[in-house]
Amino acid sequence: MVVAMASAFLSSHAIGNEIAEQGVCPTEAIVGNSSMAAGFTKEGRLCTLFFPSVGAWDQVPYFTNNIDGADTVDYYGALPQDGSFAGLKVNGEFSWLMDKSKWSCELHYEQPTIGGYQTGVLTISYSNDRVPLRVVEYAFIPFGLNVLVRHFEIKSTSGRWVDLRFVYYGQFNLNETDQHPPFKIQKPYGADFSTPNLWLPAMNTVVIDGAQSLLWRSMDLLGGVPLELRIAATTDEGKTIAPIVAAKVGRRPYAGSSAFPDAGKLPPPKDSSNVPMLIQNAAAEWDLGNVASAQIDILIATGDSKSTSQSRLDTAQQDGFVTLKKLAVEPWATWLQEGTYPQDMSQAEIVNYERWLITLKMLADKDSGGIIASPNLQPQYYGCWPRDGVYQAVAHLMSGHIIEAEKFLNWLFTTATMPGEDHWTQCYNVRTGTGVGIPSPDIQNNLAVVEEDQMGTVLWGLWVFQKQVGRMPSEIDVGQVKKVADYIVSRITTSGLLEASLDWHEDPRRDIGQSLYTNAVAVAGLYAAREFLADKKYTEQADRVRDAIESLLYDNTKQTFATGVYLKTNLQVVQPQVQVRAEVQDRTPPDFYYNYNTMAFAWPYHLFDLTDERVKRQYDKVSRDLSLSGHRMFLPAYLFSHLYVWNCNDGSLRLQHLTELASGNDLLTSVGYLKDEVDGASRPLGWSQAFGVLSLLAEHGVLVPMIPTEQTPAALLSGEWRGTAVTSFWGQSWEVRLTLSQKDKKVTGTWSGRVREGYEATANIQGAIDPTSRQLSFEVKEFTSNSGQWVPARYRGTLSDDGKSVKGIVTSMSPEGLTATWSAKKQESAGSKKRR
Repeated sequence: MVVAMASAFLSSHAIGNEIAEQGVCPTEAIVGNSSMAAGFTKEGRLCTLFFPSVGAWDQVPYFTNNIDGADTVDYYGALPQDGSFAGLKVNGEFSWLMDKSKWSCELHYEQPTIGGYQTGVLTISYSNDRVPLRVVEYAFIPFGLNVLVRHFEIKSTSGRWVDLRFVYYGQFNLNETDQHPPFKIQKPYGADFSTPNLWLPAMNTVVIDGAQSLLWRSMDLLGGVPLELRIAATTDEGKTIAPIVAAKVGRRPYAGSSAFPDAGKLPPPKDSSNVPMLIQNAAAEWDLGNVASAQIDILIATGDSKSTSQSRLDTAQQDGFVTLKKLAVEPWATWLQEGTYPQDMSQAEIVNYERWLITLKMLADKDSGGIIASPNLQPQYYGCWPRDGVYQAVAHLMSGHIIEAEKFLNWLFTTATMPGEDHWTQCYNVRTGTGVGIPSPDIQNNLAVVEEDQMGTVLWGLWVFQKQVGRMPSEIDVGQVKKVADYIVSRITTSGLLEASLDWHEDPRRDIGQSLYTNAVAVAGLYAAREFLADKKYTEQADRVRDAIESLLYDNTKQTFATGVYLKTNLQVVQPQVQVRAEVQDRTPPDFYYNYNTMAFAWPYHLFDLTDERVKRQYDKVSRDLSLSGHRMFLPAYLFSHLYVWNCNDGSLRLQHLTELASGNDLLTSVGYLKDEVDGASRPLGWSQAFGVLSLLAEHGVLVPMIPTEQTPAALLSGEWRGTAVTSFWGQSWEVRLTLSQKDKKVTGTWSGRVREGYEATANIQGAIDPTSRQLSFEVKEFTSNSGQWVPARYRGTLSDDGKSVKGIVTSMSPEGLTATWSAKKQESAGSKKRR
């Protein structure tokens, strides 16, 4: 069940373009501790290692191909010497564990005991029909210690002893550079745009440090921070074990090393420059003896100085595997306990919920507060996109993890570089707050590219934070909000839509102008600004954009929204980015631009009511597409619609639970990540996991607040309400229970009242709500009662800004016209609680 989507919409995270343009994402699973992150291929090869921060910088020069069919070739086209991996020599016969021609490999996260919490421990199982051994690896990064632990347990499947040697290999280039993958982008005109492998190698050296460890060290020729990486081994007894051989495997211009004549004959390192010896590789071999089973820990310690890396290695060796593993299990349990769980979550839902939350936490840098999109160089998502980070921050917030949300929002406004202090550029280095930028055609300065949707998303997320927490983040004030809101207003053209920016979902080079998504987000951001600043100017501008969306992007003939304005002329190349400054001359999209539409105009921006027939048709279309095999699914696009109907459902749409969908429709990767799209893209992508968390919460009644618009959103009243009424004459009180259903301005439902136990009545109600004044009124009459005759009454009240409470006056419709005050609160369907 997949959604038909096209190759250029919704985010800088290109749909289907990554493989063709940047190379196949090699990462199958990650481990991390919010300070560093490591990624593994499906063969168990270490392919990324980000330190000293989660997104800065990648120290592993590992590259897949960006040629047609690269996703079907071995290792996606990566070279055999790239990355870091282990090998075994069994009775004199050697093979690398990552050699898929000899070993099969399965990855999954270690499952806790019954009632336990998900952890940060990755389990990799290796098997080989021709070798009587089974190998199980536990990989993790302990909290508080920046050391990647690769613990191998090797056991004879025949029970016989074997002569066993263990080899570990690494190819690293320690650097402080925002790297780029090899790009190849087809242009709609002229020659294709391509870049070579833009890995910029630093001068590194490898030292065989006292025959105890392998040491990579950046040479610090330019005065930067010297980085170090050490690899050493300990046995199952926790004792350091010296290798029998430790040497460089090969370096340019030499063909190889005689130190490992039978260790796979790996080629020498290959880098993008003509300078030899920049990217270094080395290996070590340990003799484990004649055994039936063995354990060995490979410890990869990192640091910004010799003393730091050595100190971390010493600590890891002293602690040993059991203690280190606890630091990758217990802190996760503690952190998850600090959050909230909907009361009626199933066990399957809890497993998904915790895996997605842990993944989000791994992408949030502990020191800076920045949140990256994905710890990957292919595609180049190791930076922080404000948009992606906001969705992840809101997921943290709604799940009870306020600290991560607040640190990120503070980081956006205080650390991330803001030109003119009123907007953000495309993406940022999470460590420094400086722009990263992705190379693209026609851009002289890719660091200055602006994706216009991000400003509206940030203001929306900021408003959600204030509604949930009751205050602004500690380092943000309304003056900063005003600057961003005024920037959004400045981007509105005379057509009412925002000026097109250069992004994957707005790309004048591909004839896509102003998009539905960007403009929907702008409306939300401006409504948020009105709430912060109490200035109707922002309401007027928001309504102006909303009206333009309705008039320019809705096709009455096809009865659907187009994804964006289709351009045939008007292109002006304006550095540093391509912009559309003239009015649209031809806005008729081809059919292609309808086939991958989403509900982006709905949740969380609520531009249109759920009862709007256009919204229903759009949701029905998405639902039909889900049942069609062969269609591409851009999962966040589906989750937008999923979240919308769960947040606003009035009972008219049939809903399917996310866990049910995921288990039956290939929505999850082998290790449990929600996919970006069915055929891959980046693994894991943070905002996919965020939408998963928010979807599960919405299914159980924990809903993201809705920004009030000039039209009260449909189904805002729908649901269960509880309250009391007190007469002004003799002070008698009674319990009020309402079940309301709202359609447009009409309100219907049932009323029940109870004076005391055993004295109850029920009745049907009819009424209305004024969307501007938020005034609610309805009549209660024609009772069914077990306690005598109840007098019909008219209820009037004012709905609170958040739509969660109402209070007002009850007037008896008897001749006496007695009055009472009443108040009620909307009941969450399940609420939330601590899991334990």
